Amino acid sequence: MKFTCTYSGSTSKDNIDALCEVRKNASASNSVQRFYVGGSKGNKSESTDVWLDKGVKYSIYVNVETHAPSNASVTGVIKDR
Repeated sequence: MKFTCTYSGSTSKDNIDALCEVRKNASASNSVQRFYVGGSKGNKSESTDVWLDKGVKYSIYVNVETHAPSNASVTGVIKDR
C-alpha cells in the first residue's frame, strides 16, 4: 500500500508544519509510519510504502502543528500500489 500525505497552504520557516501518521489499532503508541510535511523542508507532499496486516484496523492521523500558518491543512490517504 502507498501512504501519501499532502500539505496545503503557506509554509512556515520552522522545520515542520504538519504530522502524518498511520496507526495500528488507532493507538498513538502503535505507529506504523510517521513523517512531517511543510515548513522549511519544502515538501508539500510525501509518499511511502506501508505494510498492513489483514484483519487489523488502521487509522490515518494528520495534525497541523500549532505554529503553522492559519491557512494550512493536511490530508492523508492510503491506496493500493
